[in-house]
Amino acid sequence: MITAENHSECLTYYPFDHILFHPGQICRTCQFEKPARSKHCSICKVCVSRSDHHCIWVNTCLGRGNYKHFIYLLSLTTILLLYGTYLSYLILQPQVKQHFDHYPQFHKVHPPTWAENLPGFIVQMIIGIYWLSDVMGTALVIGRIPVAGVGLLALLTWPLPLGLLAYHIYLIWAGMTTNESNKWGDWRDDMYDGIVFYAPILPGSDRTSAARFSHWPVRSKQVLIRTNDGQTPRSLPQVVQEVVEEGVEWKRCWRLAEVENLYDLGFWGNLVESLTN
Repeated sequence: MITAENHSECLTYYPFDHILFHPGQICRTCQFEKPARSKHCSICKVCVSRSDHHCIWVNTCLGRGNYKHFIYLLSLTTILLLYGTYLSYLILQPQVKQHFDHYPQFHKVHPPTWAENLPGFIVQMIIGIYWLSDVMGTALVIGRIPVAGVGLLALLTWPLPLGLLAYHIYLIWAGMTTNESNKWGDWRDDMYDGIVFYAPILPGSDRTSAARFSHWPVRSKQVLIRTNDGQTPRSLPQVVQEVVEEGVEWKRCWRLAEVENLYDLGFWGNLVESLTN
């Protein structure tokens, strides 16, 4: 969280890229300059450094300082659910097998009469579904809620944290947060409409090249701007005028591939940055 006490320090964490984040932007609620990669959360009532999203499951915003704990949470939750599924199987498998061996008459699976005229592979699929239902039902009768119910719940829910973990691994690979992914999506849509232009940043004019950002290995080289009519920009905002040469040639941008993501340090660099801050 960004407070008046640590605001100056938060400004040094990340340079402005002049695409998603510009210097001099004031948070209307907190009344101070918004650091790069930050976002004001209307729920937490504060600006969040390297804001990813507000998570309802942990009841707080995820960003610099606690994002790594969220990744650990997703990883461990996935592992624990898989382990719970495995333990349930380990306990119930011999008991279910024993029940099938002792009472085979109760577990004979016959295709329903309405399926007799269907193709063979469909009939086999139906028999397989009936057999799986028989196995699950037997496991629930033997293990009841404490073993079979918990194991079934773990089996059905483990893909959820795994899927969310996979999405965040993709974000780390791409050098983005969830908030930045949404912003890039808006730029992509405008590029498809042909209303986005880019120009090189004038060397030495970028405020993010100051000594306070010397720890960041790369500097922004481009600035993007939208126009309402799809024509070359005729008037520029003050934050853009400060970093481009007067009379610079603006080129139309059609794809995100033409734009450099300042915060993408490569997968390993992004992973280290995400899990150590």
